[in-house]
Amino acid sequence: DILKIKKGQKIRFKIPDAGTESFDAEVHLVGKTVEGLNRVIKIHGHLIKNDQPVSFVPGMFVEADIITDLNTSIGLPESAVVSTNGHQFVLVQQKKTTTSRFFEKIEIKPGITENGIIQLLNKNDLTATDSVLIDGAFNLITDD
Repeated sequence: DILKIKKGQKIRFKIPDAGTESFDAEVHLVGKTVEGLNRVIKIHGHLIKNDQPVSFVPGMFVEADIITDLNTSIGLPESAVVSTNGHQFVLVQQKKTTTSRFFEKIEIKPGITENGIIQLLNKNDLTATDSVLIDGAFNLITDD
């Protein structure tokens, strides 16, 4: 993926030993040589102005994501998607009464999964106003 990394791209990183706080930076330089047995290429980033004072030490280990491309998609938590017989489904609420809720089983085409969120490739089947069952769908979908 190194060929996708370019100067000016956003970096989001954290220091695992220092807590869960994330920081924003920007790619400033991309190394030109592959180093070592692990085939590492160095990326140099500059911090984007942060209102809170931070103190970093040269050589600290960081976990970083470099944003190489921005795509807007509809996504759902993995827990909302049920796989059965080689197909993936979600339950979309169709009707709600004071005592009951009625759902429709809709087949989805999943894309990439990242950080527990599944991208929906057939986004025309769902809208931003649809209510999707997030937990417990597995118990309601049958193998028909």
